[in-house]
This record gives sequence, C-alpha cells and structure tokens, in this order.
Amino acid sequence: MKIKEKTQTMTGMSGYLPYVTYIWVGERGLDINGDGDTEDTLADDPRTEAEGDAVNEAQEPAWCFKYGEEEWMAGIVFSDAHDESERFAYGREREGDIDRRMDCQ
Repeated sequence: MKIKEKTQTMTGMSGYLPYVTYIWVGERGLDINGDGDTEDTLADDPRTEAEGDAVNEAQEPAWCFKYGEEEWMAGIVFSDAHDESERFAYGREREGDIDRRMDCQ
C-alpha cells in the first residue's frame, strides 16, 4: 500500500499503481417483472413452458456500492459505506453521507 500511495503523489509519471476498488452487492432482490415483489416466479409447468417464463428475482442485485483500498486507507469503515449507500438507495440520505452506489455489472 505504501508503494501505491507513493506512486499516487509522483508527478510526471505516465503510469502508477491504482488503488483497487471492489463492487459489493448492497442488497439482493430486484423486481424485474414489475409485479411489486422480488419472489422468484417459476414456469407453471417446466415440461411444457419455455424457460423464459420463469423470472429469477430473489438473488439479483437490487443495488451495489464501491468500497476498496482508497476508502479503507481513508479510515472509512465498510459497514458505514454500506449504510450510507443504503440510505441513498431508499431516499433517506443524511447530511454528510457519501453515495458510493455503482452499477452492479
């Protein structure tokens, strides 16, 4: 980490060692079919209905957030980063919160 920190401050370098950022799932359960819940919907009869009739929602990420070396080095606690991002996901952000949400892809 010290080597990475040093390369971040050097001027005139064409490349440096970037801090690693990880994308974490904040919550699972995405309402894909718009029916108001996040339950998996199975085909009525898998022998006669196409697999596409099933909707798998329960394990799909509803929202994700970033937490990596830069946040860790700044003393940001993982659970705090999650909680702040969760508040943004549900419109309950507080003054001073940082939105760390990202695409889950």
